[in-house]
Amino acid sequence: MALAGTAFLVYAAASWMGVGPGLPDAASAYTAVSSDRVIPSPAGRDVLAVLASGFALLLIACALLLRSRQSAMQSGLRDPVTGLYTALYAAEALPGLIARDDRAGHSRLVLVRVHIDAIDDIRQRYGGRAVDLVMGTAGRVIVSQTREDDLPVEPDDDGFAVFLHCEEVDQAKAFCRRLATLLRSEQLDWNGDVIKVSASTRVVARGIGESIEALQHRAHREFTPAGAGQAATVEA
Repeated sequence: MALAGTAFLVYAAASWMGVGPGLPDAASAYTAVSSDRVIPSPAGRDVLAVLASGFALLLIACALLLRSRQSAMQSGLRDPVTGLYTALYAAEALPGLIARDDRAGHSRLVLVRVHIDAIDDIRQRYGGRAVDLVMGTAGRVIVSQTREDDLPVEPDDDGFAVFLHCEEVDQAKAFCRRLATLLRSEQLDWNGDVIKVSASTRVVARGIGESIEALQHRAHREFTPAGAGQAATVEA
């Protein structure tokens, strides 16, 4: 569409200067009324209409191009299955979050690890598409419970990582309880079978000066969920 608008403008300009066919030349574009006043002739109005149409098409094309670029940028930040932030985006965003907390002298970053129960059994029994359905459902529920300052990340081999901005660790525990309740309410139909979704969680609060790598290592170390839908022991 951008090319169409540009072509209109070039065509009109060329015709106006007498270079190309199809539009009247400049001499016939205006009709003199007096020595100090002219009005467009019908042919001149045609030229102006073409120029206006071309300019309008160009504006529309620019708006569509800008919108498509914004959509592409946004889609590059999100995992297409779960709708959560990609690991690449999280790696770029997390240093700024921990630097903010370290400057304030008080860490508000809490890592919640979310493991979908029996996900390997679902994969073996129903296949990868069913796993995508379960993970997509879990991602949607996670997004519904996070806020603007939180950073839910696409799943890795151990499940989801959700970086919460919390004043108190109890807020992260409450997040886990809400998440467990909502996931238990999900019963997914798969070719006549019902897949029930549940999750186990672990909450790890970051300490001042602690790196993201160290925080993640603590969260991965001895991950022993306390049971479906329950928050495991909190580490600080």
